Amino acid sequence: MHKSILNDRESAEHHSPSSIARFCHVVGGCALHLLIYTEAKALELKQTKARGAASGAGQSVRSEKDSLESELGLAAEVELEHDQRVGSIMDNEIVDNNLLAIYEPILVRLVANENGKFCNTIVREASVLALCKYMCISLAACERHLPLLFTTLQGEQKASVRGNIVVALGDLAFRFPNAVEPWTSHIYKRLRDESSHCEARP
Repeated sequence: MHKSILNDRESAEHHSPSSIARFCHVVGGCALHLLIYTEAKALELKQTKARGAASGAGQSVRSEKDSLESELGLAAEVELEHDQRVGSIMDNEIVDNNLLAIYEPILVRLVANENGKFCNTIVREASVLALCKYMCISLAACERHLPLLFTTLQGEQKASVRGNIVVALGDLAFRFPNAVEPWTSHIYKRLRDESSHCEARP
């Protein structure tokens, strides 16, 4: 797919809308599944450590040092450090520092409808969804593209695309509330959309 779509980036508009949409769907899906995988592995590691600690405590009497560490909350500090490390991986590695990162500018071009070349509905829907998935994974990506997302939401002619953006904004507000909060008034404006048929597609 990479070869067929990106061999000639300047003429991407000459590819069939369905091939571009499939490409966006795969890229966004890969990114989201990497997030799910990372979260699952992080939880698995945390549970393994917890079981190991419980097993060790059951086999021996806790020393005064262990008791003191518990009182000082060092276990909680270690857990917080683990969560921060996992958060850093999700924010900096999945879509910002690996193969998927090279596709972000392409998604931006599609969502921005560069030179009016990407007006096809299925391309609009697929590219918006893929970019929103990137934004749901990485706070940095979210902050980078919120202006584009709201510009698209305001000017988009296709109701289904506007619907997809509003649904995605709900996910973004849950995941990165501080980043989305300054845009709250723009979200409320779109809840009074002139179309009553904004059917978002998953």
